[in-house]
Amino acid sequence: MLIYLLKKKIMRYLFFIFILIVFTSCQSNQSEKELPKDVLSEKFLAEYQGITPCANCSGINMRVSIKPQRQYEIRMKYLGKDDSIYQYQGKYHYDKSSKKLKMKIGKFTKYFKVHPEYLEILNKKGKPIKSAIKEDYYKLTKQ
Repeated sequence: MLIYLLKKKIMRYLFFIFILIVFTSCQSNQSEKELPKDVLSEKFLAEYQGITPCANCSGINMRVSIKPQRQYEIRMKYLGKDDSIYQYQGKYHYDKSSKKLKMKIGKFTKYFKVHPEYLEILNKKGKPIKSAIKEDYYKLTKQ
């Protein structure tokens, strides 16, 4: 009886180890397989830069870097103010059907639409910005 209980305990232990190995080996490959082809391509991963409108300064010099593994970095400098550069990093979400990027920047969410040669800055609801000023002010050009 003791041998039977020991064998049963060992089999459970081996089964648990087997499940653990299978789960961890599948998980490491899964994250890259889930990424859309656009995200994995070098055409999408790039730096984008431009000067955007600012309500209380001359403009905002903005640089957005889209990196592998859904990482991003945003650097902003408010022109005509102090020389501070505000830098944010994190993970972005990419919606393949709408070609939109969603990034958390502090307590705010920033949206961009991906175009072949530029990123279009979207409003806080993820829609194009309608403004009386020049449309190019809301575009960050691929570098």
